[in-house]
Amino acid sequence: MGCMPSKLLIAAAEAAEAVREASGFGVHATAPRIDGAAVMDRVRRERDRFVGFVLETVEGFEASHRLKGCARFEDPHTLRLDTGTVVRAARIVIATGSVPVRPGVLDAVGNRLIVNDDVFDWTDLPGAVAVFA
Repeated sequence: MGCMPSKLLIAAAEAAEAVREASGFGVHATAPRIDGAAVMDRVRRERDRFVGFVLETVEGFEASHRLKGCARFEDPHTLRLDTGTVVRAARIVIATGSVPVRPGVLDAVGNRLIVNDDVFDWTDLPGAVAVFA
């Protein structure tokens, strides 16, 4: 979900910009009114919908193709799960996800420093935000 908040917020901004530019296409509309609470509600709904799809997909795998547990490498081609299950494969992909990095140089801003996951907690759009990538 790392890039999801920014992509959904960009999509909302592009929709507003399309309304502003519509007259160039002969479509005349009033200036857009941005409802920040509604924008953020949509961001959370889309996150939940996406997570739902992922969970549904994984749960749809045959039980014999799903493993749950903590795994450790025994060698480059063998994993042993804490359940005792042993998995051997020619190639093993580790997809752990990621966590945001909070550079120490920004410690001075305190709780005003947010990361991508924090955006989901917004109930309204802020007046301004700076993005560091």
